[in-house]
Amino acid sequence: IAKGIPLNVRNTFDPSNEGTYIAVTKGTSGNVVEGIAHKDGFTIIYLEKIGMNEETGYLSRLLNIFSKGGVSVDQITTSVDSVAIAIANGHEKIDTIRDRIIKSRLVDNPDGIDIAYNRSLVCVVGEGMRHTVGVLQGLSSALSAVEINIETIFQGPSERNVIFGVRQENAVTAIQAIYNLYFPKPGK
Repeated sequence: IAKGIPLNVRNTFDPSNEGTYIAVTKGTSGNVVEGIAHKDGFTIIYLEKIGMNEETGYLSRLLNIFSKGGVSVDQITTSVDSVAIAIANGHEKIDTIRDRIIKSRLVDNPDGIDIAYNRSLVCVVGEGMRHTVGVLQGLSSALSAVEINIETIFQGPSERNVIFGVRQENAVTAIQAIYNLYFPKPGK
């Protein structure tokens, strides 16, 4: 790729398949969704506090606790009174982080923080998602049809990707449901 030569990644179990091309410049596929992936091993921390949106510096104080604790934040989403933060599983510091959040009064009471372990982040990407009406509805319906609850949603302002937080045991089924929606087998 560094020399401008495209890379063709193929499946050794299905060599007749054209595979995936990786190039320096991106072509357009014409598809709304161009890729689906997931990563296991996340903990999602949910915080609720009435009026957090009116507190100047709330997110700065919250993220500073993670930073000082040496914990990297993978994803974050906010609403008026809640925040969801995804971090990698296995942080022995999670109890310390939780205690610091409570002591810093970033939640109204200890019940304002909930921690969900062993979650997966399912990512759907595509240039065609931008300004396309109904993408999120279609994705949500596909997951609902296979009885997967979306626990949280992360979407960047570019509208080129959306990430769902789901139970780790549901990630592969989620990928299959989304794949079937956007890449159906011929004749279906």
